[in-house]
Amino acid sequence: MHSFKWSGRNAFSPCRWTPPIGRKMPTEESDGSSEEARISEQKAEAVKLAEEAGNISKVARSLDIHPNVLGKWVKQARIDAGSGPKDALTTEEKKEIQRLKRDLKRVRMERDFLKKAAAFFAREESSKPSRPATAKPRPSSRKRPAVSSAKTSTSSGIRSPLSGTQTSRLETRSVSR
Repeated sequence: MHSFKWSGRNAFSPCRWTPPIGRKMPTEESDGSSEEARISEQKAEAVKLAEEAGNISKVARSLDIHPNVLGKWVKQARIDAGSGPKDALTTEEKKEIQRLKRDLKRVRMERDFLKKAAAFFAREESSKPSRPATAKPRPSSRKRPAVSSAKTSTSSGIRSPLSGTQTSRLETRSVSR
């Protein structure tokens, strides 16, 4: 049984915390690179056993691995050795593509952030008065919708649509009765 280190900033009680699905519990002696090396050694050993035996299913059962997984490992080992299809990617090429995709995602996020920052600061600069207060305001480039004179109302009364003159509200009520 492994002894777990529960100290520091991320100290959790082993009873109250469970690892995310698909991840292993952290141990004192394991770090990322040594575990990756151990796994790749185990894969290489399993591939070697499968190639020697010639039967992937039996080797997979004996190693308690699904036959499809072992088959993929054998296929990738053949590609890495140069005996696979010519257009197939080696493990190193796949890792390089993953790294480039990760870098591209990071660069796109940085670009989007800079676009938003530039737009924010451009709005901030445009809201500051850049000319004296006595200057005339610029005409708006937006066209305002025309309002018909029949709907226009003022505090003193309603404009008559026929004559264009103002009538009082009382006159309008008496006319409509």
